[in-house]
Amino acid sequence: MITIGLVIGLLLTLAVFNLQHVQETYEMVKELAQEKLGRSAEGMRKLDLSHVRIAAWYQYLTGGRVIGRSDEEAIEILKDLDVDLVRGWWRWKPLPFSPRDEEFESFFGKKRLSQLVLRGQTWQDYERVVRLFKEEMPDTIFLASFGVQFIPHARDRDPITGELITRDKAWEMAFDPRKHGFKMSKAEYQCIEAKKRYWIRKDIDCREVSEDFVKNHLSVYWGDPTNKDWQNLAFHIAQKLIDGGADAIWIDMYLKPSVSAIALHCIEEQGTIDNCDFSKALEDGRVKEIIDAQRELIDRIHEYGMKKGKYIFVGSWGVLGKIKTPQQGVLIKDLVPNYDFVVTTISRDEILNREMDVQRWENIVDEHRKIFGDIPIFVWFDSGYYHSPMHIFSQYLNKTEQAEFLEKVDKFFVNLSKRENLTIVFVYPVSGQMMGPWREGEEKILSFQCCCDTCRDRCLIPGDRPGECGFGSYDSLAPEFETYETMKKLAQEKKKLRGL
Repeated sequence: MITIGLVIGLLLTLAVFNLQHVQETYEMVKELAQEKLGRSAEGMRKLDLSHVRIAAWYQYLTGGRVIGRSDEEAIEILKDLDVDLVRGWWRWKPLPFSPRDEEFESFFGKKRLSQLVLRGQTWQDYERVVRLFKEEMPDTIFLASFGVQFIPHARDRDPITGELITRDKAWEMAFDPRKHGFKMSKAEYQCIEAKKRYWIRKDIDCREVSEDFVKNHLSVYWGDPTNKDWQNLAFHIAQKLIDGGADAIWIDMYLKPSVSAIALHCIEEQGTIDNCDFSKALEDGRVKEIIDAQRELIDRIHEYGMKKGKYIFVGSWGVLGKIKTPQQGVLIKDLVPNYDFVVTTISRDEILNREMDVQRWENIVDEHRKIFGDIPIFVWFDSGYYHSPMHIFSQYLNKTEQAEFLEKVDKFFVNLSKRENLTIVFVYPVSGQMMGPWREGEEKILSFQCCCDTCRDRCLIPGDRPGECGFGSYDSLAPEFETYETMKKLAQEKKKLRGL
């Protein structure tokens, strides 16, 4: 029997998508934003994604606090690189409004609050650090991000209204195939998604589990984009990020519900995935409803930015190539929303072999142009799951190999961008990318392992051996990696190329 889990992994079907009307809308809205702001053409150019050449990933600009690095020092690191764009914040779970958020402490627990405060992950910290960043680097695009795949987190809080979302409320917002007329139960769907990510035991049969079991044992539910409460929560997260100063928003796994709907149609109506007629799937009213709801959220974010007098760039995953990752999905006609940019990842094989697959990237660019036109592509090491590209890069390459590979990768994309006349930029992994999870018994190479005598209580991941500890996030300045100087050298070379 084919399961939805296998189905989604196989759904990588690419077709032509005419984006002429999207580009026209994009240019019109950008012009309106320019007029409203009273900016000069040169001022608008500085905040144009197509002019980005140097980009960095710094998961949280406040994240260095756990290793004694101030927010100012983190910004200085980026200033030293002279980045055009930084991914500098990740709204992954509910955040307190301030370090003294008593309601958050009461609902989520004192331990959770203290951990977030220690790491500078409150909305107050976000607003402060972005303001400081803009003072120091006003012409750099600040990219904030959040994920819709895990909304809500079984319990959540709306960052605009402050509404506390209980497990019962969250379950109402979770995706239910039967609500949309499919045969699969809500419990089975949510169970399958959790099982694929090793969040429940392997021996559990998702076809047999009860709704009560799934509802009460999962810490994460997959949301339904047609649910009004879900729509408002997702939009309010984006709104909070924009209000705090974000210039761009990246949304993780944005098309996941649409992929699931297409997969369910293919199984139940056509009995096949390999030979599924996707044009028929897209004519299915159940599928259309979900796709339209996802497109509306992107439009709503753009419209909100305009009301604030600012064009907000919005993007998600683009063409991934022939690799298997949890982000695998479909990109087909009439599915893709009005993105301003997309992201893709270097593959695990490329990292292990320390060699870029030229044919793979030529295919990615070709398919990208068919689907998205000429919007920019940003490339980073994906992370957050077993044997992710970042895991392979940080754990299987020594520091010399990492530095050499970074240089090879960066030059590869500089050349590819020139050859294709398309903005394709490798995003430097400066700090904060998750290196885990690790499989049982797998050796851990952590950041700042030597700091454990002085900061054991702040370490994010303990080691396997007594006295061993460190941080589970990659940091290019950590003695275990020391790749920052390589990034700095590469950034300087790019500056020379653009005449800076």
